[in-house]
Amino acid sequence: MAADHGAAADIQEPDAPEKLGFRCACGAPLVATKKAYDKRMRCASCRTLMLISLVWDPKKGAYEIVPFRVENLPDVQA
Repeated sequence: MAADHGAAADIQEPDAPEKLGFRCACGAPLVATKKAYDKRMRCASCRTLMLISLVWDPKKGAYEIVPFRVENLPDVQA
């Protein structure tokens, strides 16, 4: 009998969604579009500058946005 490694291992990572909602640390609801993933974005409510990272969670079988505050970091030229 084969060992069951859990359903999460069977879920394949799908294409990134066109847009995904999340909340700023201030609580304001925000939406990141595909063009904004892995780029900087400013909250319209509190003006915090953050890096928007799209992360796949295999346990949930879903993507989520993980914002990192970059307000005090120097500008980096691409």
